[in-house]
Amino acid sequence: MTSTGIVGLIAMVVGVLMFWQRERVSQMNRGWNKRLGKPGEMSSAIGTPKYFGIGAILMAIAGAAIVIYSTAAGT
Repeated sequence: MTSTGIVGLIAMVVGVLMFWQRERVSQMNRGWNKRLGKPGEMSSAIGTPKYFGIGAILMAIAGAAIVIYSTAAGT
């Protein structure tokens, strides 16, 4: 497997782990954003577990696409 395939594999693993830990990541995000005052409160409103889950699924799908492409292209 080439370096491109390995990058895709890593993206898949990180996406799956992030989906599994989306509640914890959201809590860490809210805790960090409290330190930023009003802008942090606004960014915490969009940093919900739902959106972290959507991002994680998209990352895993992109990783799978990279792996499939690199395998099919033979690079």
